[in-house]
Amino acid sequence: MAEPEKEKDKDRDRDKEKDSSWAEFFLPIQTLQTDSIQIDSPNYAHHNNQKKTYHTTERPMASLWYKTPEFTLSTLNILTTPLRVHSWDSSTGRLELETDTITATQIIAIQKRILTLLEAHREWFPPHTNIQQDFQYMYHNSILTVYLHGFNPDQVHTGRVWNWSTAVWKKGVGPTSFSKGQTIRVAIRFQGVCFIKTEGGKTRYRIQHQTVAIYHKTAAAAGTMLNCK
Repeated sequence: MAEPEKEKDKDRDRDKEKDSSWAEFFLPIQTLQTDSIQIDSPNYAHHNNQKKTYHTTERPMASLWYKTPEFTLSTLNILTTPLRVHSWDSSTGRLELETDTITATQIIAIQKRILTLLEAHREWFPPHTNIQQDFQYMYHNSILTVYLHGFNPDQVHTGRVWNWSTAVWKKGVGPTSFSKGQTIRVAIRFQGVCFIKTEGGKTRYRIQHQTVAIYHKTAAAAGTMLNCK
């Protein structure tokens, strides 16, 4: 991506942070059509129905997006069903969730769809790559693992995630934000498949995601528009 384009993206992100009324569309996971999930080459990013090159890094990413006959989303965004907290580690931002049948079925289908797309583009991989073996699954043994982006030890909270609780939005979470057995819904942005080089020179693949918002208890309504205020 040319430097002016990079600066535009940074400005857009900063504007989002400043504007507390931005809205983003999240699909309820039970309505997701996995065949509508699309993937771009790891040399490109998908935005506003246009492909833009970006600088090659040690962790190139193949962007995920969503296209149906009715509409197109430049990122794949979902809202889970109510899930129980299994464990929470504020030092790493790792949140493990016990899944119900709906979310489990759909997350498995998402992973299968992504693997199918990757298998269809074996030219992206070194020869003899075992894509399924080298893929890092975010759902395993009935547990969905998500990360709350951007741990900040100076402020003793984790990142940019929005929380809806007691009828107000709050930003960031801390060590006591979640307890085992607590019920929440999670708004997740699946940004793409990240290609990660290990110290041994092997390449691993995982879904790059951002936990955008968390709805505590029954606070999440059936609506699909996430309006952060």
